[in-house]
Amino acid sequence: MRLNTRSISLEVKPSHEDKLVRLLVDLRGGRSVGREGEPGHYPDILARLPTCHFLSICMVESSDYDPLLVIEANFDGPEGPFWAQLQAVLGEALREALRCCKRPLDDTAELYDLVTAHRSRRDPAPFLERHVMRPKAFFHGNRGLPRERILAEKALAEAVEQRLHDGGGAWNGKSSEDVRLALRSQLMPRFEWLGQKPAARIPLGESLLDWAKLAAVLFLVLHLALVPGAILAALLGNTALGVLLALVAVPVWLFFTRYRRPAGDVGTSSSNTLLSLARTNAFKIIGALAVLFLLSWPVSASVNLVAKDMAWPEAWQASARQLAWGIVWLVAVLVPAALIWMRYLERHDSSQDGPVTDPVALRQMREMEDWIPQNHMVSVVSLRPQIPRRAMSYIGTPLIHLALRAAVRDGYLGSMRTIHCAQWAFVNNGSRLLFLSNYDLSWESYFDDFIEKAHEGVTAVWCGSVGFPPVTMIIEDGAAHGRAFKNWARHSMSPTRFWVSAYPTLTVDQIERNNRIANGLCAASLPPAAARQWADDL
Repeated sequence: MRLNTRSISLEVKPSHEDKLVRLLVDLRGGRSVGREGEPGHYPDILARLPTCHFLSICMVESSDYDPLLVIEANFDGPEGPFWAQLQAVLGEALREALRCCKRPLDDTAELYDLVTAHRSRRDPAPFLERHVMRPKAFFHGNRGLPRERILAEKALAEAVEQRLHDGGGAWNGKSSEDVRLALRSQLMPRFEWLGQKPAARIPLGESLLDWAKLAAVLFLVLHLALVPGAILAALLGNTALGVLLALVAVPVWLFFTRYRRPAGDVGTSSSNTLLSLARTNAFKIIGALAVLFLLSWPVSASVNLVAKDMAWPEAWQASARQLAWGIVWLVAVLVPAALIWMRYLERHDSSQDGPVTDPVALRQMREMEDWIPQNHMVSVVSLRPQIPRRAMSYIGTPLIHLALRAAVRDGYLGSMRTIHCAQWAFVNNGSRLLFLSNYDLSWESYFDDFIEKAHEGVTAVWCGSVGFPPVTMIIEDGAAHGRAFKNWARHSMSPTRFWVSAYPTLTVDQIERNNRIANGLCAASLPPAAARQWADDL
């Protein structure tokens, strides 16, 4: 069953800000069975939202814009039933929260009036569904595991641990396979599903679709990038085009060589990550360009055939020449020219070395963190107004998402093993970037992971944001400025006043461990090496 990640963002009336805060605090305190301030377990909500993994309702505050009501949901299966169930669970509290929001200016205004009218009994769910946002990028740490399976495997892992504890020394001297078979035999009556083959976490069709989407988008972007060089090739002969290329490419590369370095003492990176990645993946890049050429060739030949009334042999020959020159211009001129433009903007960007975080909000955030192994964060940042910046955000973020969906298959983001669900979405008519994350351990350790293990990707996503630490060549520096990045991130955050987790005691690592234990017990037999590897998780 597919895990869906969705969010809703609505502007709040400034005069109703305090009312909404009290509403969320009451909702949190009245539902939680934990200590005061603790997220707790919310058993009534989880029982009536059987597909929900994580749910949060926050009010994002900033002096730069009116507050935002943000509803985040991560759930299995279709959307319609979930919003109806949420409405049934939260009842009038959800309606009161909507009454704190501004009346929309779009075609949902009349529906808003019907839902928020005095003594209204109109269901809020249809209004919420009209305002649901699909994230531009998201990541699922335990992808392919529905909530029901996670909880069932948690119960199985606890039963295995109890059996091993009760058995004491009776397990000593037995082989890993004997232990596994004995546990399987003892637990089969209670967990009948151990006799079934586990369903594939990521079906082959879904995997192929992920790669197909990534390939299609890359082909479209790169194909469009070939157009300028192909047009020049259609207008000029080889000699004239070669002379023009030399006259343009030489100064472009001289400027690129000069601009790619950090300005003064601002930069911290000395490895020129972008160029290092290009050199390391040179054969892959050449192969991708060759595939691009072969895929574009029939399209270009068809255009020549129709538009210029050429014969097929002549059309194929002309298209090959145009595409070859298009690739040469792309590599020699367009890519370095675009990077020079971005580098020029980077060198003139402003950044916040010490942004001030409201002390009251900071105290509230810290009071609500670290009660359980999991935490939640919400952040909204403004995007820089320049066209290249917006293009990087609008195009780059979905590309990163597609790459993650296609390449990350084991539940972990590289060496980061702390993210349950994370998403990026554009709000306020695309002028701001919303980030929501459900993660393990403390906020400090979570951002240390970003800084040490994934700062290039983080920098690429947030480099177009106002106040972000100085960036070099799109992916260098930026988040590598550890303390400045953390200060900037804290400044953009707001307290999470209502948050529900379906499995609050489990980390990403524990869920994966439970899954490996369950898969091992489902097997009728295992080779000795596989059995020993399975036993390492006990």
